[in-house]
Amino acid sequence: EPNSLLVAVAGDKGIVTIWDVIHNRMVFRQSNSVVKAATDGGLAVTGLLYCAALKTLAVVSVDHNIILHHATTFAITKQLVGFSDEILDITFLGVKESHMAVATNSCDIKVYKVEDMSCQLLQGHSDIVVALATSSAKPSVLVSGSKDKSVRVWLMTEDSVMCVALAMRHTSAITSVTLPTNKCDFIVSAALDTTIKLWNLPTKLSPDKSESLNVRLTTIAHEKDINSICIAPNDKLIATGSLDKTAKVWSSEDLSLVGVLRGHRRGVWHVCFSPTDQVLLTSSSDCTLKLWALSDLSCIKTLEGHSSSVMVGRFITQGLQVLSVGADGLLKLWSIKTSECLKTFEHHDAKIWALVVSKEEERLVTGGADSQLVVWRDVTEESLAQRQQEQQERALQDQELANRLQNQDLLPALRLALTLERPATVLNIVQAVLKSDRDGLLDTVR
Repeated sequence: EPNSLLVAVAGDKGIVTIWDVIHNRMVFRQSNSVVKAATDGGLAVTGLLYCAALKTLAVVSVDHNIILHHATTFAITKQLVGFSDEILDITFLGVKESHMAVATNSCDIKVYKVEDMSCQLLQGHSDIVVALATSSAKPSVLVSGSKDKSVRVWLMTEDSVMCVALAMRHTSAITSVTLPTNKCDFIVSAALDTTIKLWNLPTKLSPDKSESLNVRLTTIAHEKDINSICIAPNDKLIATGSLDKTAKVWSSEDLSLVGVLRGHRRGVWHVCFSPTDQVLLTSSSDCTLKLWALSDLSCIKTLEGHSSSVMVGRFITQGLQVLSVGADGLLKLWSIKTSECLKTFEHHDAKIWALVVSKEEERLVTGGADSQLVVWRDVTEESLAQRQQEQQERALQDQELANRLQNQDLLPALRLALTLERPATVLNIVQAVLKSDRDGLLDTVR
């Protein structure tokens, strides 16, 4: 309106209101806020920025997020999400793993678009989200578990993600969730109540309605907290790892116990099935990883090298190698054949909680207590090609040096021997130059 002055206001409620201060009336009240109201008497929104050229209003929240709204429709155009909390879990999401879901010690799940790291906040849980899971059978489905004792199912449609199902039967905080690989028709969850539950997952999920999931099976699995749960590649077996120092294998048909794996001296943090062999990998607070044969439940290998608890272990290269991360902040690559640590990578400053590997294994992502989300790229082929090129160049230089020595072309041969770091050859050439009284020796060695 002419002669109007509009002012945007936001504070502890996390909602933006726009006022016409000339006519002393409110002209707009936000209904699509993704900023949670403050509960401690502080501010939920710490800043508002308006850009007339882009017709965009930026809302800055107290938890390091910037939400961009179109000034006319107030629709959210982009979310820039920062955080200073621990990263507890990570998983790839979407067709061709276009997105990445991250649990950051918050009740909100952050879904990043891998291409430009733009973000969407998923709100629904009322307490910290600690576990995430996806399945290659349905890459657009995300499952989350929270300290609010609930399991939620999220569905991605294009670039938006919404909650489509809810499961609430656990009596304590959820600690781990997992989905089958082949047929994504059930969910398995574990909680601090020491139980595991198998939930029926509808084959068709609709973004237009939210469903309540039914429990098919429940069993008390361990004596202490369950830290990890996973499903075998054939969907027939389920493995759990617990603070009671054991890992257990269960039948997904009826949750009957198949066997108990004993051998770790401290609690088991993570369990993972081999993609090709009848082998289970466990990682523990006793600083080791163990490989177990499922045929007789015996320990076939122990990998030692971390100086603190091993938080996660995963198979790569068709089950021939293992990646592990630990409380020592290190990422390690292991050879299963030799039981040796092939390489250690150091980038994090604190405990690494999460490790996820892309389907094609061209990249992996780690996250931990230092709030860093680190993307690693496989450069094995590039390094091999570079080494081969260096070897070829070295062979050519060696041949050139031999030719110059044969032709008594001493000064260029001396320059080349210095480049190749051949001290014995350099000495012989220098002695030959001195005997022949040739000029230019000082200029060559400078």
